[in-house]
Parts: sequence; C-alpha cells; structure tokens
Amino acid sequence: EGNAIACATCGEAMMAIAQAAVMFGVKQRRVFQIIETGTVHFTETDSGAALICIASFADVSGGQAQEELDTKLDS
Repeated sequence: EGNAIACATCGEAMMAIAQAAVMFGVKQRRVFQIIETGTVHFTETDSGAALICIASFADVSGGQAQEELDTKLDS
C-alpha cells in the first residue's frame, strides 16, 4: 500500500498502537510498556499519533501473529 509509513530505523511497516494491540492480542497499555523499554522502533506523526514498527514488535513478542500480519499487509 502506498500510504504505509516505513520505519526510519529498519524500513519495515509501521502501525498504529491500537492496530498492533489487536494484531498481537495484547492490550494497548502493554504495547506502550514495551515501547518504554526502548526495545522496539517507535515514532509519532506530526499530528501526535503513536506508531510502532511491526517487525521490531514481532521480534520482542516472539513473532506471534507475524504470518497473519504478512497476509494482511499483502492484501
């Protein structure tokens, strides 16, 4: 998709916190806790929306839902 935002660190797709939480089956609060550890790539848009790098989040979460993610990103 042409409107996807790429991670400035690794070039992979970024996703809104709410979407990532649903995709990986965790609460948004847990996503923010992981962001605060500094172990995932994260950015904020000019409008203040928080985005997380799906590849780095998958690494931290053990790769759960990565296959699902690939399917959704390809469609």
